[in-house]
Amino acid sequence: MGYALLLLQWLLLTIFPYSAPDCPTALEVHSIINRGECGVCGDPYHLKQPRANEAGGKYGLGIIARNYTMGQIIKVTIDLTANHLGYFKFRICPNNDTKKIVDQDCLNKYPLQLADRSGTKFHVESWHLGWIDIYLQLPTKLTCSQCVLQWEYRGELLVVNDSKEPNPKLLIRQSRWPESSYENPNENPMGGAANYGNRPFHPFQPEYSFSDSLNRLTYLGSN
Repeated sequence: MGYALLLLQWLLLTIFPYSAPDCPTALEVHSIINRGECGVCGDPYHLKQPRANEAGGKYGLGIIARNYTMGQIIKVTIDLTANHLGYFKFRICPNNDTKKIVDQDCLNKYPLQLADRSGTKFHVESWHLGWIDIYLQLPTKLTCSQCVLQWEYRGELLVVNDSKEPNPKLLIRQSRWPESSYENPNENPMGGAANYGNRPFHPFQPEYSFSDSLNRLTYLGSN
């Protein structure tokens, strides 16, 4: 599990009041109840659609907050508050309907390349902490009246703080699933718009049941 926020002034929940509730606060919600799944816009997976950050939900109001051009290089800033290695990945989907919930299959078709052409994964090094500027290349042949941008963080380690564990070697565990993941989709026309919905953390399933709370994410920014 990692702890990070995407700092962009056009994120969906930064258009609305700060510190809006976005992620479930207990690992059990993601790892046990939802088995590592979360809504495409970061909401708890078990909730009925439309979820709060999806089209038709409380925050999914179809607001177009920023425009881009085809092939543009854009900067995104991640505030990494706790380093659990892994990588960041970004995707985009030409949703073209502010009333339609974005589909993960569409997002998976358009992974964004890093501007330095090193691939689609920004690897989190051991020395990374705090604000990280990342430059992304938008597709050169993709237009949309409303695109959705998604940020995903896949961490490598889960730190378990459980006083019942006598063996300190058990405090850091590899995931039962391949990795833990935390994601964030966002609507955005290119020519298009950007409403960034929160995609919460996906802690991987622990090997035992325990109670531990995650710090709630606070998405910072202003119009």
